Parts: sequence; C-alpha cells; structure tokens
Amino acid sequence: MKKVLYLMHIDWNWIKQRSHFIAEKLKDKGYDIRVLYPLSRKRKNLTKNEDTNVKLCPYLRIPLRGKFKFLSYIDEKLVKFFIKFQIIMYKPDYIWVTFPELNKFLPQNTSAKIIYDCMDDAVEFFSKTEQREIMQNNEKELIKRANLLLASSEYLKNKLLKKYNVRNEIYVIRNAHKFTNLTDKTEIQSERSINTNFKICYFGTISSWFDNEAITCMLNNFNNVEIHLIGPIEDGYEKLTHNRLKYYGPVDHRDLAYYVSDADCFIMPFILNELIKSVDPVKLYEYIYFNKSIISVYYDEIRYFNNFVEFYDSKDDLKKVLEKIILSNFEPKYSNVERLKFLKDNTWDSRVNEINKLISTKI
Repeated sequence: MKKVLYLMHIDWNWIKQRSHFIAEKLKDKGYDIRVLYPLSRKRKNLTKNEDTNVKLCPYLRIPLRGKFKFLSYIDEKLVKFFIKFQIIMYKPDYIWVTFPELNKFLPQNTSAKIIYDCMDDAVEFFSKTEQREIMQNNEKELIKRANLLLASSEYLKNKLLKKYNVRNEIYVIRNAHKFTNLTDKTEIQSERSINTNFKICYFGTISSWFDNEAITCMLNNFNNVEIHLIGPIEDGYEKLTHNRLKYYGPVDHRDLAYYVSDADCFIMPFILNELIKSVDPVKLYEYIYFNKSIISVYYDEIRYFNNFVEFYDSKDDLKKVLEKIILSNFEPKYSNVERLKFLKDNTWDSRVNEINKLISTKI
C-alpha cells in the first residue's frame, strides 16, 4: 500500500472542499493517507468533519506570527520539525501539497515524490507586496521540485505556465460533487409554501470577494425575494443588514440538504478579480445536484456550466436574469436527464481515478 503524507493549509474541520474530498477518495483507492493540518483557533467558523476514513494529524501554529518576525521564525522551525518527524516515522512514498506556503516546511533531501495540487491562485489571496513575493517564490520553488503538477482549472494552468515558465506538464483535474445518491428530481425538491417570498440561497465561504452590491441589488428591486447565505464569514467581509437577508454561518456538509431543500434558486455572486477567474467552483457542481435554477456572474472558466447556469455580467443584467427566472416559476435551465448525466460524469470518484492513473504512469 502506497503511503501519502497529505499536507493541508486549512483546518480539517473547515467546510469541506477539494482537498478533503481528494484525500478521502485516495484512501478509497487503496492509498494509506495521513493528513497534516494546522488547527484553527477560530472554531466558530468550523464544522465537524471527523467522520472520515483518513488518519488526521493536527498541529498548532504560533499566534501573532504575522506581526513579529521572531515568532514567525520559531513557528517555521516548529512546523518544519513536526513535518520532518512525520516523514521519518511514516516514510511516505508521496507528499501531497495543497498550498505554496507549505513548501518552506519541506526538507530538501526527501526521497518521497512531491505532488502539488494547485487549487487556487494563491498569490491573489494577499494584497501586500512582500506577502505576494514570498508566496510567489514558494510556489516557484514548489513547482520546480514537484514530480507531478495538478491544477483545478484551465485558467490556473495557463497562468502557472506563463508566470513560472513551467517546462513540465500541468494536468487539469477539475472539481466535482460529492453526492452518491443521484435521485430523481422529485425526491430532493420540496414544495414552496404558498404566499411566501422567493428563497435564493448561497452556500460556501463568504469573504471580501463576495459581491454585496449584487445582494443589495436583488433585495432593493424585488420585494418578494429573500436571500439566505450559508457558510463561514472570513475577516475583512462587511456583513449587510436587511430584514430579508439571513446569515447562517457554517453548517455540516451532510446537513446542507436540510437548509436548501426549499430554496427556489441558487446564486454565486462573486466580484471578478484574478483570484476568482482561476476558480472552478465546487458549489456549481453541488447546486446542479439540488436541481434548482442557478444564477452566477460570468467568467470564461465557467463556460463549462453554460447549459445549467443563467449568467449575468452587470447589475442590470442580474435584474433581467432574476426577473426571467421568476416569470418562469424558477424552472431550471436544464432537464433532469442532462442533470443526471452531468452528475455521473463529474464525481470526486472519477476525478481521483484520473489522479490515480497519473500517479501510476507519470511518476
């Protein structure tokens, strides 16, 4: 059994995303997975993902390390020691890296093969020049030493190739959905109560790139619409206040159906920037599973969802799209046959089958 030391940069109990699903599916494929992740001190933003088939090894990081260089130095030394100790004791065949910063913790002389799964344009998470340069240097070094390079989108792949003059192949492994019970639409839809507002839902992280203006536009122009936002709220996001707007905070992924079963429509209201342009959104795959109308801001990478999503380019366009969907009584853009085919073709199981083939043949 091949061993994978799986390095994450977020707490395992953060809302489930690509790194969680791939780790669990690799385990299902016969790999021995040991996940190393930093414990988050902001527990209110977390869910409970302990029900997993992988071995979890959390570690602590020193608070205030971003403000004081000596704390940053000590923190780096401690994490390096912890990871080196895990490598010595576990003797992994592969080290899976999910974020460029983790590169600085890896020993230079490891015999394990390194797999870099580039999930996001990591540099774009930072605004300060110094932070961006540090992240870019880490990513450049990580790409140089990696034995297998993966990217979650075509835009991200092309950006990496251009930015770092990458000579090795970068393989695109898109995101997917986690649902296994691909039921007929009548089993997962529920009837909306008579004489109630239309319910528009979003689930996922809420951060500075979340478009509050789009939310305000819908609330101000449609008195019969209410907005429900489900997911952790990151620092830097300014919450709106409105009697038809509700924030839920994070919920367990397995409880998601309970919160959205009576939704009329889903929305993905992002502010377009370099970070977002690289994203292949997991939530769009999951929105399709729930068989509702879907609205999203448009950018090139998500043309993949053209048959399923109503796109908008401006606030005026958003108003027209929402008006059209309301007049159609929230009839989805897609048929149930199209939905089921899409879901069968875009599972995490199929994605990890692709990864397994690459591991077997490319490294």
